[in-house]
Amino acid sequence: MPKPFARDFKLNAVQMVKQQGKSASQVARDLGISPKTMHGWVQHYKEDPVSPFVGSGHLKPDAQAFRELERENHDL
Repeated sequence: MPKPFARDFKLNAVQMVKQQGKSASQVARDLGISPKTMHGWVQHYKEDPVSPFVGSGHLKPDAQAFRELERENHDL
């Protein structure tokens, strides 16, 4: 089973790629993680830089708002 990484760890790793100009492969080697994992994190960040790593069981802010509206409508 893959080891779960904290959101802050992922964000810091991606920032090393984005701000320091290091390659994703180099950052992966430096941190001791799989290059495939690192490339995935960079891709997730590119797709949604506002909330890229919401975590298991959590929703992105817009999806959470939509779910709450659906519940309100159902209650009404």
